[in-house]
Amino acid sequence: MADKPDPFEASASAIGYVYQLRKALHACVELHGNGLDWCLAVEAGDDIEKVTQGGRTYYQLKHRRAGVRLTDASTDLWKTLRIWVHAVTNQRIELEETDLFLLTTANLPEGSAGHFLQPGTSGVRHEVRALELLQAARDTSASTDNRKAYEAFDKLSGEEKRRMVARIQVIGNAPTVNDVKDMLLHQAVLAVDRPYARSFLQRLEGWFLDRAIRQMTTPEMDAITGEEFDQVFTDLRNQFRPENLPIDDDIAVLEPDASDYADKAFVRNCT
Repeated sequence: MADKPDPFEASASAIGYVYQLRKALHACVELHGNGLDWCLAVEAGDDIEKVTQGGRTYYQLKHRRAGVRLTDASTDLWKTLRIWVHAVTNQRIELEETDLFLLTTANLPEGSAGHFLQPGTSGVRHEVRALELLQAARDTSASTDNRKAYEAFDKLSGEEKRRMVARIQVIGNAPTVNDVKDMLLHQAVLAVDRPYARSFLQRLEGWFLDRAIRQMTTPEMDAITGEEFDQVFTDLRNQFRPENLPIDDDIAVLEPDASDYADKAFVRNCT
């Protein structure tokens, strides 16, 4: 008899997808505040791919329950490395022009590779030590889950490993899916009056979900551009100005039958 699917594993996967879309929307809102010369795609080069005048950034996202640690032999870490190694060996990215970010809600144990690959502002970044720890994990770990990642890692020369590690930044204890929702709501409050912030955000999230799905399922659909996002964001914001009230599309096309309401008190009061 086959084992039943683990409902907790399924829900974790679903949360991961929601997390990816919310983080992508949050990135768009932040980019929007700094100009329009950018574009962003979901599930293109990576979980999230961002292109600005400063170059290209790939984001791998990992949403894990509280208490999870990103160790040197962590499957999350090595799956991420495998994706990036594959991109490097297949010449899909130029390392000198690409930043590689791993954002995880997991903790980074002190002295781990992830700990030493935090951004320079952390004061603990040490790329040489991080690479030594990754190589040691590869050499000593018997994980079958990581086998393909280890084999991919072996294909890089020592110099290629150093160059790739130099582009990697690991962010631990990243905001959770609910934290990102709160961050988006805060930004919505700045865009419209507080009473309308949730309605504004619901409409923005709805548009973004539809746009992301079309980008992922339609080969000719381009990434979201700064100009496109600005138009949608501005149009939605204008709907919530004091002189306007937003009207949902399904209400705008509604053609009710007056006879259905003939016996209602509000109809009798108006006749």
